[in-house]
Amino acid sequence: MMKEDRGWEEDEGGKGSPAATDEATVDEKVTDTKWFFLLSMMQSFVNGKGLLGLAFFTGSPIWISHGD
Repeated sequence: MMKEDRGWEEDEGGKGSPAATDEATVDEKVTDTKWFFLLSMMQSFVNGKGLLGLAFFTGSPIWISHGD
């Protein structure tokens, strides 16, 4: 099975890092899934605290109403 090259490669620790490219221009297209993954790596949530922590801790979806 071949991996699709999107300009990112995994290092020995399994963490993604930008592939060696021309630093002046990067024409890579990052999918929504990849972007979500990259941004999620910078976040942490306490189990049971806040909306995201509660959803993760209970393993259940949370319905938000009147989110104005």
